[in-house]
Amino acid sequence: MILILGRTDDASTHEVGKWLKYLGKEYIVIHGNVNDNNVKFISCDLNHNQIIVSINSQYINLADVTSVWNRRDGFSKVGLGIDFSIKHKLLPTENNNVYIKSVVNEEAKFLINYIHSFFALSEIKQLGLSESNVVNKLEVLSIAQKIGLLIPDTYVLTQKKDLQNLLNTNKNDFYITKPISQGGVYYFSEKANYYSYVERIQPSFFNRIPEQFYPSLFQKEIKKKYELRCFILNEEVYSMAILSQKINETVTDYRKPICSHKKMRMVPYTLPQDIENKLFLLFKKLDLNTGSVDIIVDENNSYYFLEINPVGQFAMTSYPCNYYLERKIANIL
Repeated sequence: MILILGRTDDASTHEVGKWLKYLGKEYIVIHGNVNDNNVKFISCDLNHNQIIVSINSQYINLADVTSVWNRRDGFSKVGLGIDFSIKHKLLPTENNNVYIKSVVNEEAKFLINYIHSFFALSEIKQLGLSESNVVNKLEVLSIAQKIGLLIPDTYVLTQKKDLQNLLNTNKNDFYITKPISQGGVYYFSEKANYYSYVERIQPSFFNRIPEQFYPSLFQKEIKKKYELRCFILNEEVYSMAILSQKINETVTDYRKPICSHKKMRMVPYTLPQDIENKLFLLFKKLDLNTGSVDIIVDENNSYYFLEINPVGQFAMTSYPCNYYLERKIANIL
């Protein structure tokens, strides 16, 4: 039996599920963001190697799982149906309720960590590792540089004067800003949606920032020939070139919306063997067996490593390049 740990809003999970059905493989899905399959944690029996959950009123021993795809979120309090109403029954006053909530959260966290470690320490096949689903962008850049990959000049600054000195010292170069964290801003409301993209530092932006600001990431903008999105799956690389450099809206970030009459080409691509080998070494050091990698090829044909997203979307690489990655994942599981 295959276990998929995903989210309801992840289309790739559903597409892989279709291939699993086609291949006749039995699987269950536990979503981390909602409890839509009436999932409930029942018990752990460490002596008899049992972790029992109920899914749609059917008891399942997670020890019977033969492979796990840690797609997104992993196990969660919501996904395991852990009852939080107990915190209202213990100490009803507001201050104590905050304390009880923290205690209950801590208990649930340790239980969930144990369930993840149960799979990690077993012989069960795993695609994606729960503890590696969130990587530190700065740490990854540092490791990538040490193993010989080129990276953009990178700074984390807090003072306007330091940013001004950086721009003045390198007047022929542009600089961009992007989130330090993996996700950035994705906020949805009834009136508007907010996304954080890679943005070039413009004079209008610089004039608005205060003398002191929150620690922010800045990088030297690479004059790109094209961008690469590479999906790595068990030491196989599936790469796509994104020809985004000639469209004004996508010069700094190919994800930005563009006018419907503009076409951004995406084509299959083969990385140099040397770059592939360094990516494999990087993944090994990070204990990853799958993930999406962003690379820029500059005007001198040099390859600049940007970042890794262990749970990055791969459909955007799969469909334009006819890689059928969803089927490959289903076959591995």
